[in-house]
Amino acid sequence: MGRVQDETEVIAEPNFAKRIWWEEIELSMDVNQMTWQEFLQEFNEQYFNTSVTKEHYDEFNNFHQGKLSMTEAAKPLGR
Repeated sequence: MGRVQDETEVIAEPNFAKRIWWEEIELSMDVNQMTWQEFLQEFNEQYFNTSVTKEHYDEFNNFHQGKLSMTEAAKPLGR
């Protein structure tokens, strides 16, 4: 990966964060010897944080529509 010339390149690159994450993985372990299970563990820790997932699960399961319309009720869950 080449050097970033200015911050507009970073903003325009939708996969920038993923590239940074992968470069950190490459620096921390030998990815040529990485198993699929090791990759999944690293990936899930980065993109499917269990505490955040549990918070969203709990929020969804504890949600009460009350007198709100479906559209109004869905807004806080859609972020």
